[in-house]
Amino acid sequence: MSKLQVDNIVNKADNGAPTLSRGAIVTGVITATSFSGSGANLTGIDATALKDGGGTIRVQANTDGAVVTGILTAPTVSGTTGSFTGNVSVGGTLTYDDVTNIDSVGIITANSGIQVSGIVTAKAGAAVTYFGDGSNLSGIDAAPSLTAVADGSIGNGKPVVLQNNGTAKVISKTVSSTTPLKGVEAVAKDNSTTYTDVCYDSTNLKFLMNFRDASASGKGMGIVGSMDVNNGSITFGEGVYYTQNNTRYQKNCYAKTSDKVVIAFQNASDSNYLYVVVGEINGTSVAFGTQQKVTGNSTVGNWDFDIVYDESADRCVLFYSDQSNNDKLTCTVLQLTGNVVTFGSATVLDTSTCQAISVAYDSANQRVVCLYVDTSDSNYPHVFVGTIDPSNNSISGNEDRLVSQGMNDSASSLVYDASAGKFVASLRSGSGGTNSYGLSKVFTVDPSSNTFTAGSSLVTFNDNSSTYFSGAYDPSTQKSIIICRNSSNNIQTKVGTVSGSGTGATITFANALDLGPGFYISAAYVAHAQRLVIGFVDSGNSDYATACSYATVQSTTNLSQDNFIGFSDAAYTNGQTAKIQLVGGIDDAQTGLTTARKYYVQPDGTIDTNKYNDPPIYAGISKSSTEIIIKG
Repeated sequence: MSKLQVDNIVNKADNGAPTLSRGAIVTGVITATSFSGSGANLTGIDATALKDGGGTIRVQANTDGAVVTGILTAPTVSGTTGSFTGNVSVGGTLTYDDVTNIDSVGIITANSGIQVSGIVTAKAGAAVTYFGDGSNLSGIDAAPSLTAVADGSIGNGKPVVLQNNGTAKVISKTVSSTTPLKGVEAVAKDNSTTYTDVCYDSTNLKFLMNFRDASASGKGMGIVGSMDVNNGSITFGEGVYYTQNNTRYQKNCYAKTSDKVVIAFQNASDSNYLYVVVGEINGTSVAFGTQQKVTGNSTVGNWDFDIVYDESADRCVLFYSDQSNNDKLTCTVLQLTGNVVTFGSATVLDTSTCQAISVAYDSANQRVVCLYVDTSDSNYPHVFVGTIDPSNNSISGNEDRLVSQGMNDSASSLVYDASAGKFVASLRSGSGGTNSYGLSKVFTVDPSSNTFTAGSSLVTFNDNSSTYFSGAYDPSTQKSIIICRNSSNNIQTKVGTVSGSGTGATITFANALDLGPGFYISAAYVAHAQRLVIGFVDSGNSDYATACSYATVQSTTNLSQDNFIGFSDAAYTNGQTAKIQLVGGIDDAQTGLTTARKYYVQPDGTIDTNKYNDPPIYAGISKSSTEIIIKG
């Protein structure tokens, strides 16, 4: 074995490295400034030592890439692509631009949104919660609805019923006859009676009838009546005396906000002073408070006072001819607290002698209106238009002559036609060739000045002797009904249609109906049955206090207690698939609603604050003038 000891080995020309054609075996350390070659046959190399001058590992892999069988630990890994056949765990934040599948046990935050081309499926059995207002969600109907084939045309926003065959149909009323229909008479009290009056309790769906019980020393009695929606039949509860005194003429009204009935009456046991008493209907009975004498100690006569409820002011308003003060037209405003009345000051409205008083409320203009005969002005009828101030229970307004024709001072009736926005004043003629005829005149209130404009026509509604006037308005047919006793001593009704404006405003009467013998007539509209109740003393049956229903027309409806489902979401033609908004939805196709009021479905397909049916068919609560929360 030889040993060569040299410091440097060069090629023969002394200008490069020698060529070792058979390799070189080195048992020591090779120190070099660089290495050139594939390195495929290098063995025993520690990769941690392959670093550049800055300490960074440099790996130049072939097309098969770099294979790490152990753990790769590095503060930063940078590359263009990566493929993992197993799991990848990231302890910090994983930031990426595109990914095919994500299986996350925590919350995924996607700053630029998530695009899903397939179906998003929530994990079975897991609680799913969506956060956000959902304003940009499309293809989702958050409000409950159903689809059904339209049976006939359905307008947008119309109440709809579901029929037995599964089709949807708009609600409608079919008039089978324009001939008025009288219901079966019902006896309220089988004693001799006089001076009846009726008012409707729209909250409890009952009416109160009160009268003088002649067989019980003239005590005033109130009795609760119920009317059947289907046939108009009437049943009465037990009568309750509201006073132990002898009474005479009496009038009543219903105070809606307080849910009370108020009766004003002549107390014949106390020199015919004017009294009031407040009652509350409960079921088929009524409980009365203590009677109170009206402030001012006024005495009154028959037909010389009336009472009305002003819903906007929540006050009852009592107009009367004060016999204690030369029969001057006087008014007192009543504020109710439970069954107790607080009286406003007695206010003189007309210093003339006034009689035959009737009052009504203008719901559109929020005015109380009084019709009376001014006996100091040749018995010409006058009208007072007033505004109630609930802050001090006062009244202000103006009065003027209605027509220059003398009228009888013992009969009048005043009806407000809400559809026309006009009043129908009815009186008994007291002069000329129409002496004792029933006459009507139409007038319109101007709320800006508390004045009125009367039509030029004075229309005859009964061309013979007419007494005991009464009247009521039927909003379901938009008709005014005038009632009187004729020369045969029978009760006769006429249906009036108001038309025109200004001095051209008038009324046309038709469809007379004879109800049989009777007097002391009163009438009120029973909204839930869409009929009138007419109370009277039956002179053909021992003067018993009696009542019957009265339908302006004969009709049927496809609306029932159970079939109303909601409102149409759009307009549909016959056979189209209609979308119906159900309970919890909001329909926005309404008009003229009063915000935050309950509305009820009517048999003609409209909605109104009046309750129809018993129990009423609830439509919903108004959100605005055009929106209703369905059955909300």
